[in-house]
Amino acid sequence: MKTPVVKESRIASCSPVLISSILLALVGLLGWQYAGKAAVMEPHAAPNLIMHSNGKFYAKSNTSPATLWFPTGPGDPEDFLCRSATERTSIVNLLNGGNTLYVMAVKTHGGDGPAGCNPWISGNPTNGLDTAKLNDWYNVLDQADNKGVVIHFFIYDDDSCPWGAKTNCEARTTLQTDEGNFLNALVDRFKTVSNLVWVVAEEYPEAVRPERATAIAARIQSRDTVHPVGIHQLTGDTSFNFPTDNNFDVFLMQMGDTVRSSQ
Repeated sequence: MKTPVVKESRIASCSPVLISSILLALVGLLGWQYAGKAAVMEPHAAPNLIMHSNGKFYAKSNTSPATLWFPTGPGDPEDFLCRSATERTSIVNLLNGGNTLYVMAVKTHGGDGPAGCNPWISGNPTNGLDTAKLNDWYNVLDQADNKGVVIHFFIYDDDSCPWGAKTNCEARTTLQTDEGNFLNALVDRFKTVSNLVWVVAEEYPEAVRPERATAIAARIQSRDTVHPVGIHQLTGDTSFNFPTDNNFDVFLMQMGDTVRSSQ
């Protein structure tokens, strides 16, 4: 049975300090039903989460709401995968008590950079994927995975669209061959990471039309039947798009610099 859609709040996305968020399943509230995924319930996960018996949230226990899981991790650096191997390993080793991390594959072509921070040979999508770089990325994600850190793997940074002229790329409403082949190879390379959540794009409306977002999520699901697929919305956007779209399992919501606990 596929786990229900959950909502994640990511606070202070550009802050290097540790941040906390709550994963809440909205099934009981909205009545969505799914089948087949094992979101953050992988063999090495810490904690080993399960869906609470009331079907409303993830927890460390099937009976006690007191064991609700609070994912905690750093809001920076977004260019984690493009840092040196030594620096990345240092960041992973500093996650003592931290249990989640988010990384981005494509931070160029409209994203926040730096130049070349993407998975392609010489940074150019037309050159194909850089196998050595992917292997290097996998090694550090495997280190995090072995520590029980849940990795949120974003395909695209906000405003990133690398397929041809940016205006044409942003106008796409379907998954075209170049992007489809890229997704196939990327997902196939990293789907063996245990503690993994795929995310289509950060603040997706900036460069990805809803139809294309759905197509990307569907392609990821077709290549990886184990891990959940998420969508990340604009800061403060509580509309939670795609409420009936079975291609999405997780909503990620950016809350900005501060959040009042009473809200």
